[in-house]
Amino acid sequence: MQTNTQTNRRFAAQLPKNLAANIAYFLANVVIGVLLVPYFINTLGVAAYGLIPLATSVTGYVAIVVQSLNTAVSRFLTVDLQREDYEAANKTFNTALLGLTAVILLMVPIVLAVAYFAPSIFHVPTGQETGAILLFLGVSAAFLIRSWSGNFTVQLFAYNRLDLGPVSDLSR
Repeated sequence: MQTNTQTNRRFAAQLPKNLAANIAYFLANVVIGVLLVPYFINTLGVAAYGLIPLATSVTGYVAIVVQSLNTAVSRFLTVDLQREDYEAANKTFNTALLGLTAVILLMVPIVLAVAYFAPSIFHVPTGQETGAILLFLGVSAAFLIRSWSGNFTVQLFAYNRLDLGPVSDLSR
């Protein structure tokens, strides 16, 4: 069994690697985002390119609700895991998973309806209706999948809370 000192040393050794990987991931996203804008404008045109931020902002509003649910779950799951009450942690996780799955399944018909009527709702240019439907379906499907997968990252958050460990031991 590991002692707290051994765990803190491993954590201190792993932290710079994790920080470097997260910075690299962030920079890669920035570069991809900067390079995609000219590609989309040249490929889609200015009018159709305007649909991309619109589609992502619509899903962004719904993401706020899902993030709030994941935050609430992570609080209770963190408490259960820190107390090493794995039975309660399983109940918390399973309840959250089934609840969010039900919410997502209820959202699917709404997503399909919004995607189908997107060309008339947002006045899409003629000839680009199918592309707009596919764009809204793709962005919404990616959002729903990401929302559902958020349940599986909650326990990683709960186990890797920096504020729960003794900070003074990290400096050794």
